[in-house]
Amino acid sequence: MIYKLTTKYLTNFFLFSAKWGKITLKAKGYLNKKALLLRT
Repeated sequence: MIYKLTTKYLTNFFLFSAKWGKITLKAKGYLNKKALLLRT
């Protein structure tokens, strides 16, 4: 029972962090593009 709950929690956490990782990467890329546009 505890094992199942733990694996479920870990899976959710992994998916959540993966989603946030993608979002932050997109945000960083967007900011980098903005910075490049401002520089030129």
